Amino acid sequence: MAEHQDFGRWGEYTAAEWLEANGFVILHQNWRMGKLEIDLIAVKNKYLHVIEVKTRHGNRYGWPEESISVKKFRHLQMAAGVFIRAHPQYKWLRYDLLSITRFPDGSVNFFFREDIYFSR
Repeated sequence: MAEHQDFGRWGEYTAAEWLEANGFVILHQNWRMGKLEIDLIAVKNKYLHVIEVKTRHGNRYGWPEESISVKKFRHLQMAAGVFIRAHPQYKWLRYDLLSITRFPDGSVNFFFREDIYFSR
């Protein structure tokens, strides 16, 4: 497996641990339906959280959260729509972004943005 894939998996595993430590219940990791994909699906309080995870080594080329685009957000919305139609018991939905930066000294920075929305 390529190093960037290993790092991405580390990021999603680390994100799930961080979310659980902050009161979220993880329902799915890497949920897929055809070409649609959601990194993490979790529940907290009455909300279903569709969470995009972005991970980087340091911030030399910008912070991970800066790499999410309108196109990626639209893709996330389509995937969430498919998930919600299959699981209609969830009435409240939020799109979240969890950015993880691992620095060369081994320290890790988490940036969580809840209830995001992108528009043109």
